[in-house]
Amino acid sequence: MKKIKYNFGILLTLIVLMSFNISKETSQKDDLKKELIGTWEFVKMVDNKGIQIDTIWHGKGYELANGPLLTYNEDGTYTKQFTPKNTDKGTWTYNEKKKAILQKLIYKKIE
Repeated sequence: MKKIKYNFGILLTLIVLMSFNISKETSQKDDLKKELIGTWEFVKMVDNKGIQIDTIWHGKGYELANGPLLTYNEDGTYTKQFTPKNTDKGTWTYNEKKKAILQKLIYKKIE
């Protein structure tokens, strides 16, 4: 009888510790996601040495290094505005392992 109570006590302790750890990780992810919510404006592009890149060669010509205006919403949607008339919309998530924002573009069929 003592052995069962002892094992149950260890099991209960492990469950409590694991649930605390999971809630802590979830809280950290939520905090990180909250930091990403808002509108982000392109500032500059740099190479792996930290040197600013002004133009990008695409094989057929140069393009100025600039970016869209990104808005990440709390409901998991985003907009990526290239020009006032050219804006992508979709959903986004944060990949903790890759430390990256994943964007899923939504296409709507024009009839």
